[in-house]
Amino acid sequence: MKKNVYSLVLSEEVVDAVDRLAYQNGTNRSAMINRILAEYVSYTTPAMHREQIFGSLLSALGEESIKHIKTSDSFSVLASSISYKYNPTVRYSVELHLKEDCLGIFKASMRTQNAALIAVMADFCLLWHRLEEGTLGGVSDKIEAAKYSRAFVLRTDRTLGGMLSAEGVGELIAAYIRAFDTAIKEYFRLIYSPSLAQRAVENVYMRYIRSASHII
Repeated sequence: MKKNVYSLVLSEEVVDAVDRLAYQNGTNRSAMINRILAEYVSYTTPAMHREQIFGSLLSALGEESIKHIKTSDSFSVLASSISYKYNPTVRYSVELHLKEDCLGIFKASMRTQNAALIAVMADFCLLWHRLEEGTLGGVSDKIEAAKYSRAFVLRTDRTLGGMLSAEGVGELIAAYIRAFDTAIKEYFRLIYSPSLAQRAVENVYMRYIRSASHII
């Protein structure tokens, strides 16, 4: 959304109140004034749209084992613990772009220097990639040491605005994160039985594909 600089004459009391509100919301004065005016004229800014999506995402995940860490204007960070030696934690992040060719970027990472954990994480991500590519084709993802990233893409010829509400987008992202989290936990749980681990991940992924209202 294009932005311009405007000069406004405001009372000090109003500016002080806006500054307090901006501080409470973790933003600055200009962004807060822009939001207040947008709400007054019933206009949804991109920042407000992202906020609605993140709200829907967190609401859809509910009280699950995936914990909310923080949310800013354009990204949200979550974490999930895995029942495995060394007590690893997987951190998930979602960065919203809200473009027709890229809804956003999902990232999963494990902060560890342990070679065994890094290897297991890489094996899981490779299996997940193969499932995605084999089912959807043309998935834009990347596997690094203990890191995985993937673009969310609207797999339809309809536009973002015409197809999905902010609530719908949040629910779709939540469904994907829930499937990924369930799958990686199953993989670690069954790691000493590779064939069972692979089958468990495949089952989780196919349940996700069959149940999702749209695939992103």
